[in-house]
Amino acid sequence: MKLKVTIITQLLFTIGILQSNCYAQKIKISEFDKFQKSQRIETSMVLIKGGIYNAAACGYRSIGNTILFMIGGGGNYVVGGTSKIIILFSDDSTTEIISKGIQSSKTDVIQGAGVVSSYQFEYYIAVEQVEMLKNKEVKSIRMFETEEYIDFDLKKKHSADLKSLSTIFLGEYNKHLQN
Repeated sequence: MKLKVTIITQLLFTIGILQSNCYAQKIKISEFDKFQKSQRIETSMVLIKGGIYNAAACGYRSIGNTILFMIGGGGNYVVGGTSKIIILFSDDSTTEIISKGIQSSKTDVIQGAGVVSSYQFEYYIAVEQVEMLKNKEVKSIRMFETEEYIDFDLKKKHSADLKSLSTIFLGEYNKHLQN
């Protein structure tokens, strides 16, 4: 039964990501937030790892000068306030980003599927690191949770999609910094 629920969870997540990837690599939101008096930008999520197990996607979100790297997928995880992601590039260089704080998966009950867990975690990322993601090919992303880590090895297409998304995000971000 648990295997069936896990497969259904991953399948539902993958279908959701694939549907959103039909319109991949775009700015979803770019507006002035009247409460925070800052520009708010959010991108679509792009698939970085496909398949029924371990599917994942990532994107960007910003408010003012604060940029967040988002990663989401199916599964039940918790990241701590100092948890990090290490991004490995094809030239074997790396960069690290730190969790926005303690974050955990969300669990829903879906009729016919049972209990479904998914996560979308956010990590602080600097403009220079987004530039690296724009200019370099990502080979792998390691996401640390409280006691373990998960590696996402990217295919060339997924790495290219992430580069494209980084380029689009930086273009929008820089456009509003100049105003």
